[in-house]
Amino acid sequence: MKRNNKRKTIGWMVLSAAIGTMLIATSGCSGIVGYRKVPVTFRRAALEPNLDQKTVVIGPFYQRCKRFQAAVDVKQMIQRRCERTRIFNNVLVHPGVNNLEDDDFDSQSSFDKLKTEDWRKNLADWQADYLVTGIVYYESRDRSGYDSRWVTNRYGYTYPRRVYVDRLGYDFALGLVLINLGTGEIIMEKLYSADGYAEGAADEIGIFFDLAGAKIDACMETLQGRKIRTNRYLLIR
Repeated sequence: MKRNNKRKTIGWMVLSAAIGTMLIATSGCSGIVGYRKVPVTFRRAALEPNLDQKTVVIGPFYQRCKRFQAAVDVKQMIQRRCERTRIFNNVLVHPGVNNLEDDDFDSQSSFDKLKTEDWRKNLADWQADYLVTGIVYYESRDRSGYDSRWVTNRYGYTYPRRVYVDRLGYDFALGLVLINLGTGEIIMEKLYSADGYAEGAADEIGIFFDLAGAKIDACMETLQGRKIRTNRYLLIR
């Protein structure tokens, strides 16, 4: 009898320890005794001080896009973003667009070549403090065709069937550089690239604007100081 009671006691101890461990593991840090969750707000510093008192010129841009003027659209999107968020005091737009005609086009090598130019000398007449320039590459192609899809009829039978699918493939690259025209220093450089396809009745220009707009927003956010809200866990002794 004593041996059975001892076994039951040990079993209850093991079960209690297991339940306690599971509760602590699933509750997170906020549920652990000795810690307190505290909301914290801090401000991330801007990439350069006093940008809202400076003048920026957008362009010239290099492009490779056979169907439309992608560089012009990118410059307009950057201009609208700068004016809406008031990152700079004054925004100028350079009309220059240079077409890249190399058959063996490579976004990285074209981006590196862009950064070696003497922009202080080329834009000396513009009386601007900063320059935003870059490259843009976009090509689309029809990738529609028949594909094998599993379908289920009204009787519940599943079988493969060849169906025609509209697909639009694309290759995209966008490189942006922020240069201090006073010193010639490169303040920021970002090179984005993407490739894939969209199914259905996709619009090639719409895909370009979605990709370019998202990348431009992400790039411009790095220039601004912004408030960031998060949580910290403080140890209570």
